[in-house]
Amino acid sequence: MHSCQMSIAALMLMAAAPSVFARITPGMIEASKIEYPATLTYAVSNPQGYPKVFHAAGAIQARRQECATSSMLTSFLEGRVRHVAAVIDMDDEQLRALVPPVGQPVVYGLGMSLDPHNTVLRWAGYKNPRCVIGKDNVVYPNETHPDDGSGWSGPGNQKCYFRARAAGFAYGWLESQLAALADCYALTGEQRYAHAAAVLLDAIAPCYAADVRGPLDYPIAKGDEDCGGRLDRPYYQVARGLKNYVWCFEAIMPSGELGKPSLTAPGNTMFDNVAKNLLFNGGIYCLGFALGGTQLHNGHADYVRGTAAVGIALGIPKMVEPLLDKALGLQAMLDVNIDRDGFYVESSHGYSQHTLSLYMDLADLLDAAARQGIPGAEPLYDEPAFFNLIFRYFDRAEVGGRLPEVGDGGPDRLATIPTNLRAPVTGKSTKNTALDKQLRDAWYLWSRVRKSEHKQCCAEFLRAAYGDNPDVPAYSFLLYRISQDDVEALAATPAPADYFAGESVLYGGKGYAILRGGTPSASHGLQLLFGALHNHSQAECLSWVFYNLGAEWSYDPGYFNTHYRFGWTSISVSHQQVTFNAKSAIPSGDGEILAWQPEGSAQYVFAKHPYSYAREGAIRNERLLGQADAPDGSLDYWIDISIAQGGEFRDDSYHCVMSKMETQLEFTPMNQFALGGDRFKGQHFLPDYRLSGETDKAFYWTPEGDGYNLLIKPAKAIAPADNSTLRFRFTNAIFAGPASLRQAIAVDFPGESNREYYQAESMPVRGADSVPYILRRDHGAEVSVFAKVIHFADEDAASTKVLAVKTVPVKPGGQGVRAYMIELSDGRKDCWFVGDGAAHTFHGLQSSAQVAVWRYQADGSLSEHHSSGAAKAGRVSDVCEKNGKIQLTVQWDEGVADDVQAAKALISCGAGRPGSWSIDSIQGDVIMLNAAKTHLGRVEFTPIGENTYTLRPESGFFYGRGGRWDNANFQGRHIVDEAGNAVARGVDFCDRTNGLFTVTLSTQIPKGFYTITEIAKGDTFKVLVNR
Repeated sequence: MHSCQMSIAALMLMAAAPSVFARITPGMIEASKIEYPATLTYAVSNPQGYPKVFHAAGAIQARRQECATSSMLTSFLEGRVRHVAAVIDMDDEQLRALVPPVGQPVVYGLGMSLDPHNTVLRWAGYKNPRCVIGKDNVVYPNETHPDDGSGWSGPGNQKCYFRARAAGFAYGWLESQLAALADCYALTGEQRYAHAAAVLLDAIAPCYAADVRGPLDYPIAKGDEDCGGRLDRPYYQVARGLKNYVWCFEAIMPSGELGKPSLTAPGNTMFDNVAKNLLFNGGIYCLGFALGGTQLHNGHADYVRGTAAVGIALGIPKMVEPLLDKALGLQAMLDVNIDRDGFYVESSHGYSQHTLSLYMDLADLLDAAARQGIPGAEPLYDEPAFFNLIFRYFDRAEVGGRLPEVGDGGPDRLATIPTNLRAPVTGKSTKNTALDKQLRDAWYLWSRVRKSEHKQCCAEFLRAAYGDNPDVPAYSFLLYRISQDDVEALAATPAPADYFAGESVLYGGKGYAILRGGTPSASHGLQLLFGALHNHSQAECLSWVFYNLGAEWSYDPGYFNTHYRFGWTSISVSHQQVTFNAKSAIPSGDGEILAWQPEGSAQYVFAKHPYSYAREGAIRNERLLGQADAPDGSLDYWIDISIAQGGEFRDDSYHCVMSKMETQLEFTPMNQFALGGDRFKGQHFLPDYRLSGETDKAFYWTPEGDGYNLLIKPAKAIAPADNSTLRFRFTNAIFAGPASLRQAIAVDFPGESNREYYQAESMPVRGADSVPYILRRDHGAEVSVFAKVIHFADEDAASTKVLAVKTVPVKPGGQGVRAYMIELSDGRKDCWFVGDGAAHTFHGLQSSAQVAVWRYQADGSLSEHHSSGAAKAGRVSDVCEKNGKIQLTVQWDEGVADDVQAAKALISCGAGRPGSWSIDSIQGDVIMLNAAKTHLGRVEFTPIGENTYTLRPESGFFYGRGGRWDNANFQGRHIVDEAGNAVARGVDFCDRTNGLFTVTLSTQIPKGFYTITEIAKGDTFKVLVNR
C-alpha cells in the first residue's frame, strides 16, 4: 500500500492502539497505558462549559459582549477576519482540499528545501497548496520534475522534496487559520467560523494520526523513525501545534459543529475524530516524553504543556499529572532552572524568552486545572520565582537598547532609537522583538497576578512605558483577560519618573558582566561572558559584545543551522575572544571576576577563565574590558586587554559588523584557501547552510578545523619592529540597523614584539555577507598581552575622538604588566594600567593595583581615578533570605575596614570553583547580595551504590553543559536536606545510569529530595575592594 493511500479504517485502529511509540522508554510505556475514554463523546462533554483550557468560558462571553464597544477588541477582530478571508467562503470540499493527502511526508524548512538550482523553495499558496515555487518562479512539481509525494530524484543523487515541502507550508498556514477562526467565533459567535474550523480539524485529524515520523528534515535519534513527531512538528514542537489545535477545539465546542458527523471518519462525529486522532494522539505522544524527562529544558516544558492542555480539554487528569509533579512540573522547573539572578538556565536569551512563554502557558494551565478542581493545582502567578523571572526581562538584560544575541540567537541586524524606547510610538510594535515581548509579559502578569504589590509593579511599568496611552497588544491571551474598564483604570495610575535609567550590573549566576553608559535616550555598553555555558550556548570563553547608538557592532555571528552553525557560528574563533592552538574552548564551569568597577565615567570588569582551555595547556586566560564616557555622556572608547599564557600559540580574534577594512599595515597573501588550509577549497555555503561539497554529511556534522578552515582569503603581516600602535578602520555595515547610522569604527592595536597579524574573511551565507577578521598571534611560553582600543566616528568624518594610543614604559614591569596612554581629541588623556600586585612606576605614577585608570582634563588636572586589586577575606557564619535577597552574616579575618563598605563584588570559595556575586550593601558583619537564592536546584537523589546516586531531575546549574568533561560544576557544592542541614559536600560526576546523571558524594545519604546550594555556612570568601 502506498503511504499516501492508507485507509481511514486503519487510521482509526491506529489511533485506538495502546502505543503511539516505536522506541520504548519507561515513560512511553506508562503513557501507553492510558486509554481513550470509551465514554468520551460530544454529548457528555458539556459543550457549553468550553472553553476551559487557555481561557474561561465566562471571560470569552464577557469579551464577546464588549466587542462592539471596545476599540481594542474591534481592531483585533478586524485583523482576524482579514486573516481568514481566504477560507471563510470556501465550501467543505474546498476546505478539505487545502489539507495534504493522508500519509504525505512533510518537510518544514530546516533542510531538504532547495529546488534543482539550489534556490530556497517557497509555497505556491492556498490556491495551489500542493506546489512550491523555485528559481525564476518555476512551479514544482512539473512535467520534467514529477513528484508522487516521496520526492523527485535528479542526476548526481540530487533529491528535491516538492510535495513534502508544500505540505510543510500548508500545515503551518492551516494552524494559523484555525487559531484565527477560533478567535473570530469566540468574539462573534457566528456559526460560519466554527463550521470552517471544524471541517479543517476533521480533515487534518487522520493525517495527524498517520504521520508518526514528523518532518523529514528534522534530525531524529536512532530508532525514532516512528516517533519523531507529527506532521510539520518534530518532537517537542508537537506540543506547539497542539496549543493551536486545542484552542480551536475548545473555542468552537459551544457551536455544536463538532457534534456533527465526521466527513473523514465515517460512523464518528467530528468530535470523536478530532479528540481521538488528533488531540489524544498528540497528547499521549507528549506525555510519553514528559514522563521520561530528566533535564527540564524548554523541550520538556513543551511536552508537559502539550499533554496537560489535552488532559484538561478532554477531562483526563492522568495527562495533567506531569504539570503537578514535583520532579517534572512547573514548580520543579522554577526550582532547578532559574538562577540566583532571576534568569532561565539556557545561555541564549532567545531560547530563554521562548521558555518564559512556555512557563506562562504552563501557569495558565495550572490555573485552568485549579478551575477544574484537579487536586494539587494551584496558580503560580504570584510565586516570586515566577513573577521575577517574567517581569522586565529586557530591562534586566539589555545593553545599549538591545538584547544581546549571544549563544544560539541572532545575529542582531536592527537598531533601537532612542535606546530607552519601551513601547511603540505608533502602531503595535517597537520593531524590537525583545521589547515587544517585555510589554506583552507585563500585560500578562498585570491581568493575572492577585497580590496588590505585584499588580502595582506591573501598573507602574506599563505607565512608564506607554505614558498616558496604554495600548494592549493584539494577542488573544491578553485581550480575553483584559476589559476596556481595566485599561481605563490602569491609565489612572501615576506614571513614575526616571523609570528606565539603567545601571551597570554583574550577574554572577548567569555569568554576564554588563557595563552601561551614556544617556537614557542614547546609551551604550558592553557585555562580558565569564560564566558557565549551558544549553544553547556556543564555544565561548571570556567573549564580549559591544553596543553604541542603539545597535550591536561586535557582530556576534548568530545561530543559523546545519554546517554553518556547527562549523562556524558555534565555534570560538568566530567570536570576540582569544583562542589557544587554533582550537575552540571546551565548555567548562564558571570563570571568576577579578575586578568590578561599575561607577563613574571609566568603568571596567576584569575576569579570568583558564578552565575552558586546560586541554590546550592554558595557564592564564584573562580579560579586562574598560568603558570610557565623554563629559556629554557619549562614548569615548572601549579598551580591551586580554592576558593569555600557555599552549603553543594564542590568537586574539577581532571582527565587527563592517565589511570594509583599511589599514597601513601591508599584508601578504598566503596562497591557500583558508587560514587553516585547503580542506574546503572551492566550496561555499548553500542557501540551506550546508557546505557545497559536503551535502551528504549529517545535520550535526562539524566541519574540521575549529573554524580556521572557513576563514578564507588569508593574508599575513608582521608587526613593526618599533612596536608602534597600528590603526585599522572599518566601514560599510552589512546589516540594515547599523548601516543606517553611517558609522566608522577605528581600532588601535598597541604593538608587541614578534607579533603576527592575519587578515581573513568569513564565508558569506544567505542572510550574512562576509566580514574581515583580524587575528593577532603570539608563539612561545611568555605571557601574551592583546590590547586594543575601539572608538567611533561618523562615516565621513576625518578623525575620531581618540587621537593616539601609546604604550607607556613600566618599571620594573613584568610579563602581563602594561600601561597605555589614550590621548583624546579635546585634550583629555587617560592612563590605563594592568598589574600583578607588585609596585610599579610609569608616567610619573606608582601603583600596585591589579587594574587602575586615571582620567585627566585638558589642563592636566586629575578628574577621576579608580583602582582595584585589594581584597578582604572572611568566613560565612550564617546565610538567610531577606526581602528577596541573600543576607550573609560573616566573620572578617582582620576585622571590617572602611574601604569594604563600597565593595561591589564578592567571591565565594567552597571546596571547588569560586562563585562571583554582586554586593548590594555591607554593614559591619552583614553583607546583602544581589541574589534571590543560593541554591542551584532541588533534585531527587537515589542511591545506587556506596556514596553513588542518580539525580532526577537534572539541574542545569549543577552539572552545566561541560560537567561531564572535568567535573567543572560538580565540585564544591553543598547538599542540603529538607530541614536545612548540609549533609554532604564534594560532588563528582561519574557517568549516566539508565539515562540519569550519576554522581558520587563524600558521604552516604538516604533517598530523597535535596537542595544543591552554592554558598553555605562555613564557606570562605573575599570581597574585592575598589579605591
